[in-house]
Amino acid sequence: MQGEAHSGDQCIVLDLPGGCLVAVADGLGHGPEAARAALLAMTVLREGPHTSVIQQIRKCHEALRTTRGVVLSLALFNFAEETVAWLGVGNVGGVLVRASAAPGEPGREYLLCRGGVVGAQLPALHAGVMPMAPGDTLMFHTDGVEARCAAEFNDVLSHPQAAADELLRNWSKGNDDALVLVARYLGGSRA
Repeated sequence: MQGEAHSGDQCIVLDLPGGCLVAVADGLGHGPEAARAALLAMTVLREGPHTSVIQQIRKCHEALRTTRGVVLSLALFNFAEETVAWLGVGNVGGVLVRASAAPGEPGREYLLCRGGVVGAQLPALHAGVMPMAPGDTLMFHTDGVEARCAAEFNDVLSHPQAAADELLRNWSKGNDDALVLVARYLGGSRA
């Protein structure tokens, strides 16, 4: 956020044996305390274990009880099974854009985020698991970005960093910390 020295929005892309963890956290409010909570969530996620998105959220919840808390969305890619498990608590939005959807299948999937705050009020947790195909693109965004950017996100052919930069430039609200993360699944054993 303009005028702040610290961002309360943080992300991680963690290369794992056989997969990858992608996560975005938004510390409640903004400034140093929001940044502290979001950075702690990223530290907990780095430590693992990386077997379940539900486990990850629960570990973060316990570690963040002494902070103001975060809203958090994460995705765990399993390269061998060509699947992604994802889960969101709070309002970090997510969309998965299919590179090539078959006729009659949706071209995009939206993350269903459960209301709550990791570190304060954890809802019942239910992860979604979906198949992945090479070229499928995942986008997470915090509430400092207009929510309708997910519906407008169609550019799966551009480089993920260029897409993230464009979404942030065009859809940032300007009155809060803002973060967009775009990740593309390339397929194979190291996507």
